[in-house]
Amino acid sequence: MTRPQSEYCQDILERIERIDEYVSCGRDTFMQSNLHQDATIFCFLVIGEAIKQLEDELTASHPRIPWRLYARFRDVLIHQYHNTDIIIAWRASQENLPALKAAITAMLSSLDDCESAS
Repeated sequence: MTRPQSEYCQDILERIERIDEYVSCGRDTFMQSNLHQDATIFCFLVIGEAIKQLEDELTASHPRIPWRLYARFRDVLIHQYHNTDIIIAWRASQENLPALKAAITAMLSSLDDCESAS
């Protein structure tokens, strides 16, 4: 059974919020905490997988978001886990997630509007 697109968007938003919580401890604490690092990596895995499930016409409405890069990041984290550079995850949490959160929030709003109109 295929899940509605809004559920994938909700999954992404929830994981972004969790990452925000995990990195709120600050860079130094984050870099020393396997718990925070592992939790953040798992959230990026979920985000990447959920992005892979989004329909092309939905992601096309936000061309400035590097959708394939997020999916690829997930693949690298899964398949090359032994080469994970936690600094990349930290930077992504600080530099990339705000724009992704804004795009997903807008997508979710438009999906909700479409569902309400139906």
